[in-house]
Amino acid sequence: MKSSGGRDFLILLALCVLGGVLGRLQSNSRQNGISDFVSAAVRSVTRPLATGFTSAANGAGDFFEGIFNAAELSRKSRELKQYQLIASQYSETLARLSREIDNIRALQSLPPIGGRSKVYATVIAFAPNENRITISAGKAQGLRPGLAVLTAEGLVGTIQTVDHQESQVILISDPNRKIGAIVISRDPPPIGLIKGENEALLVLTLDSTAPVENGDLVSTSGFSDRIPRGIPIGRVNQVYADPTTGSKRVEVFPSVGLGNLREVVVLK
Repeated sequence: MKSSGGRDFLILLALCVLGGVLGRLQSNSRQNGISDFVSAAVRSVTRPLATGFTSAANGAGDFFEGIFNAAELSRKSRELKQYQLIASQYSETLARLSREIDNIRALQSLPPIGGRSKVYATVIAFAPNENRITISAGKAQGLRPGLAVLTAEGLVGTIQTVDHQESQVILISDPNRKIGAIVISRDPPPIGLIKGENEALLVLTLDSTAPVENGDLVSTSGFSDRIPRGIPIGRVNQVYADPTTGSKRVEVFPSVGLGNLREVVVLK
């Protein structure tokens, strides 16, 4: 027991001496404005542990905060999606209204055609399978069957039937409706009949000797008391000779996008 007690005393004495020496070294280092090697060693050992513990604690805090605030975050996410949808719809509406305003301005700036007066109307129904639209003008505005309906880009069709405040319009895309047309780019202009093939394609029939090429402009012939001459119909896309009939089949792209009609003008 005495031997063990003496050893413990010596160890304690050695620790006290070591502590005094280390304390003296730290004091001298501080007085000289430098870091002692003992403090530096301790920091080098404890800093990674402290950093890892801090990161783990912050991560755990964020995790539990996310759990506790999940409902609020979900609500804010739904609100942001709603705002995004509203902004998208607003942009689309603004673009549509801008196009309609531009179209109305173009219609109002149309020059007089064949001495006819202009009746402005809105498309209120579209029946693509019947090649027909309904417009918001009729007998009350002096309309009658056969009158030309157009936009600033060109011919849309002709009035088919008339009610008091509405009219049915047969589109130029109707394969059962033929209209007198000329290739206005040529002099003298070849004359023929044009009808619809589908919404995006018209077919003009000309004499086999008629001069016509891709890109030529086709307009109304004016050989009608209700459809004036010179209303644009479209441009030639392809020309085919038909040996069976001795004529030319001329494919024409319409000037007017028939599926995007909003405002039109009727010439009366």
